[in-house]
Amino acid sequence: MSRPERAIDPDAGVVQRFAFELRRLRHAAGSPGYRELAKRAHYAPTTLAQAARGDRLPSLAVTLAYVRACGGDETGWMARWSSVMRVLAADTDASTRRAAPYPGGASLDAGDGAVLFGRAPLVCELLRLVDEHTLVAVSGPSGSGVSSLLRAGLLPGTGLRAVVLTPGTVPPRECAARTRALTSRRGEDPRLLLVVDQFERVLAGQGDPAERGELVAALRDAAQAGVRVVLGVRADALAGCVAEVAPSARLAVVPMTPDELGAAITQPAARSGYHVETALAVRLVAETVDQPGGLAWLAAALARAWELRSGTTLSLAAYETGGGIAALVAETAENTYRGMDARHQSAARDLLLRLVAPGEAGVPARRRVQLDELDEDDPAVRTALERLTAARLVTVGETTVELAHDAVLTGWPRFGAWLDQARQSLFVRSGLAEASNAWVALGRDPDLLYRGARLTVALEHAGIGGSALNQRERAFLDASHATELAVAGRLARMRRLVVVLMVAVLVLTVIVLTVFAAQRATGSGRAAELSVPEATVAA
Repeated sequence: MSRPERAIDPDAGVVQRFAFELRRLRHAAGSPGYRELAKRAHYAPTTLAQAARGDRLPSLAVTLAYVRACGGDETGWMARWSSVMRVLAADTDASTRRAAPYPGGASLDAGDGAVLFGRAPLVCELLRLVDEHTLVAVSGPSGSGVSSLLRAGLLPGTGLRAVVLTPGTVPPRECAARTRALTSRRGEDPRLLLVVDQFERVLAGQGDPAERGELVAALRDAAQAGVRVVLGVRADALAGCVAEVAPSARLAVVPMTPDELGAAITQPAARSGYHVETALAVRLVAETVDQPGGLAWLAAALARAWELRSGTTLSLAAYETGGGIAALVAETAENTYRGMDARHQSAARDLLLRLVAPGEAGVPARRRVQLDELDEDDPAVRTALERLTAARLVTVGETTVELAHDAVLTGWPRFGAWLDQARQSLFVRSGLAEASNAWVALGRDPDLLYRGARLTVALEHAGIGGSALNQRERAFLDASHATELAVAGRLARMRRLVVVLMVAVLVLTVIVLTVFAAQRATGSGRAAELSVPEATVAA
């Protein structure tokens, strides 16, 4: 018989209230013992019991396993857990928070140059380009750290008098006016630097084209007058930037190496008198390297780990209690999704599922997609993409888009439910996307169209549990279906012709045989008539 649990006062605090609600959930599920829950949740009985003890907040992974074993709503409980975590983080002393060595989700600024670790080679190259050229474009995928490089790397390192403009927060016309004002000061102060961050906002096609043209002209004039102009631009807008502004030099922000990541993790803490456990540093590097948008999530995870530190040590145990990067991604993803209306939610779901393909042994894996595979002419798709990008859930490159982190796949319960619904169609939908892309790339070659059983399966799965078809895939299936119908029609006509010919041959054969039989009968009758007189004469 199991030992009764110690009573909890739900009004004692948010952690106690959370544990109390977990116990209520287990009671509603029929009060199964922790050994039974352990079989369902695949966690040790003691781990699950501790989750509902009320001493400390359990990790998100343990919480969701507990809830799943009790048949609860994982998405709702994830929101509860995140709410409690925010309350606990807010209890940190405000003066201590100001001394945090990590910026979290915010970009570094000019005053943060001392904590921009791991980017020394890139900063040196950027300083060289700015020294040699008056118009430089710095580009990288979303979440790659372009803004931090410009603000915390370039600004402190140049020694120039700098002005930073961010279109979107400042209208293009005002940006143009400030640029012209800076250019007019060139004669008085030759050491001027103009940084335009997030220049992709200027090229997004929104707003007044005349204002955009006015800003572009002002930037060109500034560079020609000798002002150092540096544009920070998202990779997918680089081609437009080159066409509009024609920078004389370009710098691509590349992913950080494991050693650079290690420096970015440990050195800011060390500089502020804190220590990062080696085990935590190793885990964070492993969770960041090879992830397209891993840098942004690393920054957020470090800030969370610092909030959960014990004394001056950032430990792996505390990090795991907070759920790690997976919890941060799941919380952000759910909040972003819930912040959309139904139309944009549908577009976001379709887009995210398109970024998944069956991996080894059928396990879903990230899929990099060409931007032209998306129906960006659809305003809902375009808006959904922008919101997912702003939330760091997807990463947009120069011509591609992909999930920013594997945790979007593995840590977000809602996405997991979508994948379960679409699992049977993932193979078909992924193959259809590749086939339609190849078909268009090779001039709509009819030999590449689906036929027979493959077409039948694709048509059956076209609208089942997966993302909506894009225009290219619809055209491919329509062409395949039309070709199949045309072939079937030709075969049907050939079969009818064969039947007609067979009937004609049969009729002709019957006629010939009938004529032959009639002729033979006539011949036999004549022979009989001729034989009668001969018999009479003989008599």
